[in-house]
Amino acid sequence: MEALAGAFQPPRLQALEAAIDYGLAARSGTRVFSDLWDIERFFDCDCSPARAARLREMNRTQRAAPSVACSCTTATSR
Repeated sequence: MEALAGAFQPPRLQALEAAIDYGLAARSGTRVFSDLWDIERFFDCDCSPARAARLREMNRTQRAAPSVACSCTTATSR
């Protein structure tokens, strides 16, 4: 990380959601989980708590949950 200096940007919750959605949609018989430890450090919008709740639900049920609609979906605030 230090070697990347200013070139590194932490992932956004939307990217994690997309990866989990993809994994669950693959229905390959494997379980898909997102590590939500310290998830709050990735909060960058008012919708972030709802996105974290969606990820928790998908971890628990192993099914896609309804998407979170927010104006930050296209924002690049980080």
